[in-house]
Formats: sequence, C-alpha cells, structure tokens
Amino acid sequence: MTFFSSETNRRYLIGGCLVLFMGVAFVLRMIPAVFIPPDGFLLNSGADVWYTMRQIDVMVAHFLQYNWFDPMTAFPTGKTIDWGPLYPFLGAALSILFGASSRTDIVNIVGWISPILAALLVPVTYLLGKMIWNRMAGIVAAGLVSVICYAYFVQSSYGWADHNSAEVFFVALFFLAYLSALSSARKTAVDLKPSRTLFVPASLSCLAGILYFLGYLTSPTVILCLIIVAITTFTQGILDFSGHVHADYLLLVNGIVFCTGAILETLFGFLPWSGLSLTTYSITHVYVMVGLIAETLLLFGLAKIFQKNSRYYYLSLAGIIMGGLAVVGFIPMFQSIRDQAFTLLFGSPAYTLAVRETQAWSLAAAYDSFGLSLILVAGGLGILAFSVLKKQKSEQVFLLAWLVVMLLLTIPHQRFQLYLTVPAALTAAVCSSALVQISWDGAGTWIITRLFKNGETTGVARQVSARKERKVREGPRESATADRTVMIKGLVLVMIAIITATACVQSAVQDYAYGARTHANGIPKDWAETFVWLGSSTPPTGVDYFEAYDQQTFTYPESTYGILAPWEQGHRITYFSQRLPITNPFQDNLAGKHGVAAFYLSGSEEQANAILTDFKGRYVITDLGTATDTFPSLIPWITGSDTVTPYIYWAFVPDSSGVLTKTHLLGDAYFQTMIVRLQVFDGSLVIPESAQYTTYTIRTVPDSGSTAGAGGIARVISGMQKMSVSDSSLKISSEGSVLKVGDSYANFYSSAPYEPVKPVPALTHYRLVHESPTNISVQLGSRQGSTLPDIRLVKVFEYVKGAHISGEGVIELNLVTNTGRAFVYRQESSNGEFVVPYATEGSTTGVKATGPYHIVGTSRQVSVTEADVQNGSAVS
Repeated sequence: MTFFSSETNRRYLIGGCLVLFMGVAFVLRMIPAVFIPPDGFLLNSGADVWYTMRQIDVMVAHFLQYNWFDPMTAFPTGKTIDWGPLYPFLGAALSILFGASSRTDIVNIVGWISPILAALLVPVTYLLGKMIWNRMAGIVAAGLVSVICYAYFVQSSYGWADHNSAEVFFVALFFLAYLSALSSARKTAVDLKPSRTLFVPASLSCLAGILYFLGYLTSPTVILCLIIVAITTFTQGILDFSGHVHADYLLLVNGIVFCTGAILETLFGFLPWSGLSLTTYSITHVYVMVGLIAETLLLFGLAKIFQKNSRYYYLSLAGIIMGGLAVVGFIPMFQSIRDQAFTLLFGSPAYTLAVRETQAWSLAAAYDSFGLSLILVAGGLGILAFSVLKKQKSEQVFLLAWLVVMLLLTIPHQRFQLYLTVPAALTAAVCSSALVQISWDGAGTWIITRLFKNGETTGVARQVSARKERKVREGPRESATADRTVMIKGLVLVMIAIITATACVQSAVQDYAYGARTHANGIPKDWAETFVWLGSSTPPTGVDYFEAYDQQTFTYPESTYGILAPWEQGHRITYFSQRLPITNPFQDNLAGKHGVAAFYLSGSEEQANAILTDFKGRYVITDLGTATDTFPSLIPWITGSDTVTPYIYWAFVPDSSGVLTKTHLLGDAYFQTMIVRLQVFDGSLVIPESAQYTTYTIRTVPDSGSTAGAGGIARVISGMQKMSVSDSSLKISSEGSVLKVGDSYANFYSSAPYEPVKPVPALTHYRLVHESPTNISVQLGSRQGSTLPDIRLVKVFEYVKGAHISGEGVIELNLVTNTGRAFVYRQESSNGEFVVPYATEGSTTGVKATGPYHIVGTSRQVSVTEADVQNGSAVS
C-alpha cells in the first residue's frame, strides 16, 4: 500500500492507465484495417466519407486548394460546401508527408486520422474529469470515452474519413482550455487592471479562442459550443451575484476567448455568397460571439449596478430577456438567424422523417450506443445537479449545461449523440467517483483489513485501531448499526465497480464486433461495380474533377449532363465515377414536387420527363432497396408526412385463435411509380391476369376477441383470394380521406412488388443500359417455394428521345443484358404509334437486341438504329 502514498507513483499509475485506455481506443478502431484488400482499400459504407476523400484528392493534387464551390455535385447548379477544410487538410498533409500519390495509398493513409483523434481524446477527457470533479473521475471518464457511444466509435474507426470525429475532439479540447482559463482567472482574483497575474488566464483564454477557431475550421456546427457557453455564463453570472462573487473573471475570459475567435474568423474570411447563415462560413458566427461578449458584459454591469439590491437586479434581467425576445421576434435579420437555428437543431419535417440520423432517439437506440453507462449517466446527472446547487462550482455548472443541452438536442434528433459522447462519459464518471468516495469511508477500511490482515501500512493500522476503539466506545447496538452501514456502503461500492466495468466491457465487445464485421459493412459490390461502369462507359462531363471553380463565373459546358440516383449514392458517384449526381447526401435537389424523390414516385412518365429535363439528367439509377425496403422514405420529401397511402396499406390478418398479424398491401399507385416500373419491370408493359382480391373492415384493435402487437384504428382483413382482374362482378370500393370504424372496403392489392394489380404501361424514353451482376431471386418459404423473378440489384437507364414507329397494338423486342439476362420489352401503341427507346442496330450499350421489333399478331418487323433512338426519328 505504500506505493499509493507517493504522489510520483500515483502519477505513474495514472499515466499507465491513460496509455492503456489510449491503446484500447486505438486498437479497437484499427481492426477494420485488417480487412484491407490486397492492392486496394476499404469501401467504407459511410456516404459522407467519400465526399471528404473527394476534397482530399483535390488538396493532394493542389495543396491548400479547397473547393468551397463544387460543380461536381448537386447538378445542374453545383454546391456551396458547408464543411470546413481542416480534416481534408490533415488528410492531404499526411498523404504528402508519407509520399502517397495513388488513390489507394491516399485512402489507406487518411484512414488513420480518426482513430488517432479518438486515442488523443482519452487524455483530454481525463483532464476534463479531473478539473470538473477529481482524478478518479478523470480516470473513469478516460476509460469510458475510449469505448462508449457506438455511433461515435463507428465514425472514429479506421476508414471513416469524416469531420465528425474531429469535431468531437476539438470541442472537448476547446472546453478543456476554456475551463482552465475560467479556473485560473477565478483564482487570480481578476480586477481587469493590467497585471502580470493576468498573463496565465489571458494566455489560456487566447488558446481557447484558437482551439475554437480550429473547431470552426472543422465544421460550422461547433457553434453549438457557443450555446453551451452562453447558458453557462448566464447561470454562473446569476449564481455569482447571489453568492456575492465578482464576475470579473467571466468577463475577462469570455472577452479574450471570443475576441480571439472573432478576429481569427474575420482574418480567415467569409464565403461571399453565404449571407446571414449559421450553417456556412458567414459573418453570422462573429455576430454570435459578439452577442456572447455582450451577454457577459451585461451580467457584469447589472451585478455592479445592483450589487446591493437583488430585487432590481432580477427585475432588470427579466426585462432585458423579454426585450431580447421581442427583438428576435420582430426584426427580420434576427428572425432569419432564429429560424436557421431551429432548422440546424431540429431539421426540416421531410429531413427529419426521411433521414435516420435526424429521427428521435429511442431508449433502445440510446442503450445500443451507451449500454449500461446510461445508468451511470442518470446517477451522475442527479449528483451533478445537487453539487451545483450546493457548491456552485463553475466547472460543474459547465458540465451540467453541456450534458443537458446535448441531451435536449439528441433526444429529438439522434445525430447529436456523437456530441454527447464526452459529457456522458464525464457525467458517468462523476457518478462512479462520487459513490466510490461515499462508500469508501468505512467500506474501504473493512475491505483493506481483510486484504491486509496484519496492517501492512501505518495508515491501515491506524484505521483498524480506530475502528476497534469505536466499537468498544459505542457498545454493541451502535456497533451493529455501524456494521450494517459499512455493509451497505460495501455493496454500493461493489455494485458501482461492477456496473462501470461491465459498461466498459459491454461497449468494447460491441466495438470489436463492429470491426470483425468490416467485410460485410462496406459498399455493396454491385454498387461498386456500377460506379466503375459509370466512370468508364458514360461520356465525359466536361467538368475537371481536380479543378478549382469560382461560383460567380462558372458555367457548365453545353454537353454536361447529370445522373439521377438515390441520394445516398451521390458522393460515391462523384468520387468513384467522377460524374455529376443530381442529388447527394446533402439532400440537394431531393425535396418538393419537382425534386428527385418526386421523379421516383411519379405515376406519369410525362411528369418524370419534365423533372429529369429540368435537371439536365441523362442517366437514371435504380436499386432494389429504394424500390422496396426504403421506398417509404421517399414520401416525406414530397408531402412532409410519413403517411404511405396510397402506395402501401398496413393491415392486420387474423388467425383462427384471434391473433392479429401486421402485414402490408401494395396498392396500384405503388406499381405505377417510376422507381418500380424501372427497377422491377425494366420499363416494359405488364398486364396482370389476376390479382389478390382483398376485403377488410376498419376496426379498433385489439378488441375483446383478439390480440395484436399494436393498437388503434386499423384495417382488419376479412378475405383474400386470387381473382381475375377483369371480373366485373367483383365489388370494388376504395378508401376515402377519413377512415371510420365499421366501414368495409374491397379492392385488388398485392403483397409482392413484382405482382401488379392493374396494367402497368411501358416507359417510352428510358432504356436499360447496364445492370449489376447479383441476381436477387430468393426462395420465399412463406409463398410455398415460389421465387422472385430475375431482378438485378442495381440498374442504370439512359433517357433518350426514342424512335417513332407507326402502328397499333403491342410491339415487342427481345433483349439480352450485359449480365446475360434475357427479357422482353413490350409497349402498347398510343395515338397510332410506338415510341421505342432501344436500338436494334448499332447499339453502344451493354444491353443488346437479339432481333428487330415485332408487332404482336402481325408479321411486321422493324429495325431501329442508334441514331433513330437518339434523334427521335420516325421509322417505317
């Protein structure tokens, strides 16, 4: 035990623990590197990763060039980039330092950055914990932050070239410097007069301002730091006034920190087209810092003026707050900033409903990310709040504000859980440390006396002796009570140790499992193959991938075209194919009645053509996921609602025992959408002979005679039978806008995306030009061994004018795709002609006709050249 009595030895022990935790954080995050393919790199599944890599590519080729405006995405307008240049700079600098020139080498080197930042976060968290609570809290927090928050772990693992890991690191580093400055200034007894004693707090404040600027260069989202500082300043100012503490130190620190930040941001410059924007590099950020300084000065001034009259202080403060709210509510400039803040924090309705990371944070999702550490966070929150009320220590006020703000942001939108990682680890550590401290008094002595029965240290001997004397002095009853107290404390001590250790192990196992699944977590091979094809088999766009462009003067060449694809593939198309996506993970051009989502959901080819033409699109990419699993996520981008009817109808199927099982019914509107007509039917005419005739009643479920996994007003199916769609004797009744209990309906529905309920007309201007190799045909046991039709995972279509052939009836063309799949394109005539998208002669695509067009029921055959299809020529 003498080892722990030496301060030097304690430091060695703490240093060893930190090195161990840094090693754990780094090694776990480096597991994906084991799966790097020979002569290649990891195809990381993160969508944003590949846009960061696109910027690093440019910066390696032309060092320090950062494309604030990028015409290689969000075609046909291009995109003003909202991310900062710091992470790409780090990636480019490392690549140049290690002599990486090929794309493979660059990707492999850049993959190290996020794990290194995660390892460096460990000592930063320790210092924060030590400053806010004590050394034990710092050690526990360091151990927790190395493994907890699964979402942060994933985005700080090898291969995730993303600014999020840098944001978490620089925010923690800024807060460490800021709290150090506050602590130093408070101890110095600042009087705001020039003095050598101000050197240390002023230097730390200046450092904090520089670190905030580095965070700002990572992403403008670090403006959230200012919200936390503003709340802390306001709360601490009131606490200082009520405790008769002069707030000079707050004024000094905030003044220097944010003057430094404002000066650096001004010298860095603002995007000339940004206007008043919180989400881009605009002067608005400087306004916010000036406002924070003004807040501190106001609190300081009110405390000076009303230091002997608290009533007038609080009345004046309330009046100023109400006046501020009025200013924000009635002055357009402040209204704009307020509205942007709400959008930044809470997102738009479509964005919130359709993007997983902006959806509400459920308890299950919270447990998935933090595990048992949530128990410690809850306990730490209570302990921290009590300590703030009792001690009013500014560092603890700060942590409480940090945690509460991030919780309030994360609960409605889980994307902020990354920012919650450090305050959650610190708060959990507060719980562990505080309960250990309370329990150790008594329980610790009891444990030590049994581990060291002979009292090997003087300290232990004294504790044992004192305990025996107390027993004699107190008597048997008091001694028994004391023993029970010791036992309870011992149980608490053991319980906290078990929960803390289990939380760490639980998260570490989860983290290891992620790394071990790396081979299955990457970009699907079919998409990777499609990107290669796009880059090699489509015409050049006329836009140089590495060039720098000025938004004010740039115009696209006349021949430039866009690629319409699911939004999550946009950055990959830019990086891997060096082509121009119309939409992307920034969600540009996605929303509204004329956006990409509207194209995919359009039930009219003419409407879809108009949307694609407005975007100057030439190629359309579809995939199975968008046509089936994620189909509902398209709807909010148009309607702002998550209501999936009339495409999908949710209903319950009862069994003989009264159990209601939820199922889905696909309506005709689903099969008429462009995404299904392209992906499932290859743009060909489909005429079903039969469909599933379904009758159902609107009921309240569950009722007295049934059980269900959900409750409320719902459709309950009373009958399902395969019937001829041309049977005129069948009663058809469609739903209205309001469902009423007791109403009954009957209509044709389907449960499979390849079984339409009504004729699906052919598309006349879209031809399949490439499909990926994987055949998604699978055995469907619930459908008695039937299989899905021969549908490939990813398909690429070209938009063409189409050749015009006069005639009546149905025309057919036999085709073979690049994968060897054979299918027949069919089309029904309209106004005495056919408009056909495929060439039978001179085709330049991988999808070839095996003969001429044939009009069914006649001997007429028609050949069509590539020029006919491209020019919209009439063919006899």
